[in-house]
Amino acid sequence: MRGSEHHRPDTDRSADARVAVPRLSQDDSHWSFYASDHELAKSKRKLDQFLLPLLERLDAHRVLEVGCGSAAFPIWLRDLGYEAFGVDPALRPVITDQYSYLASTDGGHLPHEDRLFDLVYSLEVIEHVGARFRARELASDVRQQRAEFVAELCRVSARYVFIATPNRLFPADEHAQDRRGRHGFRLHSPFEGFTVSASDLEALFAPNGFKLASFESAEGYYALERVRRVFGRPGEMVSRTLLNMSSVPWLAKSPLSPHLFVLFERDQ
Repeated sequence: MRGSEHHRPDTDRSADARVAVPRLSQDDSHWSFYASDHELAKSKRKLDQFLLPLLERLDAHRVLEVGCGSAAFPIWLRDLGYEAFGVDPALRPVITDQYSYLASTDGGHLPHEDRLFDLVYSLEVIEHVGARFRARELASDVRQQRAEFVAELCRVSARYVFIATPNRLFPADEHAQDRRGRHGFRLHSPFEGFTVSASDLEALFAPNGFKLASFESAEGYYALERVRRVFGRPGEMVSRTLLNMSSVPWLAKSPLSPHLFVLFERDQ
């Protein structure tokens, strides 16, 4: 799959002017939750305040989102002039005829050429590879599945891979639901295998010729609605303080950092 020649993205356009997102994911998928106007508005804010600044700083024009869910980011990025692609197993299989830049597949089987993209990014996905949070089950070969997942991300990237995921060393993550089915938090041991640490990620990327380039800031990534709902304003303030540590390497690698925002760069 080849993209067209690079051209300068129109990053000055406002989020409100961007195209609407059609229902591309299957109705019974996890991603149907994110198809509401409220969630799409949050995604637009994340695009403007987090993803676009990252792409601009890295001078990345041809990009792939692995685990794109509702496909909002690839669609909006295309509207802004980026060569954006997306894959997700929850996408309706028939959509590939209408959206050639989207594919209904998982990150372990990417239908793209080697080193095609400036940046491959995957947000809140790697912890789900080989894991079923609701059933509290891990596949017997979870490590192998995650190694194969990372190897595919690295294979199709010419320059960078970006990962956002909960930090295994922090005692809580966002993979639970309350009695009303709303997304919430769960406590976990730092020794369990559902989530990953920065060291885990480094060990996965190193065999593929990628080195840890930087820990990125969480600025603009979270609206912290769930934190505010469960813990109130004081909890939100504490969370923002902790998330501000995400770009400090020694803090990001510690149990004080709730989330990892890690950029890997091709080293060979």
